[in-house]
Amino acid sequence: MTQEMESRMALKDLVDRYVAESDGNIKGV
Repeated sequence: MTQEMESRMALKDLVDRYVAESDGNIKGV
């Protein structure tokens, strides 16, 4: 896996967590 792909996945994970928390839904992905 390239470093760019890892960075994108990490960023997506952070965004998904932020959205879930802002919606009041803590979901384990």
